[in-house]
Amino acid sequence: MDKLSWSYIVSFFLVIMAAVLAISYTGEREELDHYLVVQVKEGDSLWKIADEYKEYDNMSHSEFVKWVQERNNLQSLVVKPGETIVIPIEKNKYYNAEYLANKE
Repeated sequence: MDKLSWSYIVSFFLVIMAAVLAISYTGEREELDHYLVVQVKEGDSLWKIADEYKEYDNMSHSEFVKWVQERNNLQSLVVKPGETIVIPIEKNKYYNAEYLANKE
């Protein structure tokens, strides 16, 4: 095979790999758009946030923390004030519950 053919084959596979990565990244981001985003406050931890939102999900604290850590690509369990994180609470469930609570 000559050099030109080889470079076309390599270029083709690089384009395919880039397209697959772009599609997979887009799908994950879109999935997370349905979940609530919160800003970490002074003194917050993932366990404290899990406790604060426990009435809106059916997860244990450890499941909640693991979900948050994986979806937000956190290298540790430490979060800092001002950071925003996605939590496993569906936006529409949360807002509907808050609306009903305020209406009563």
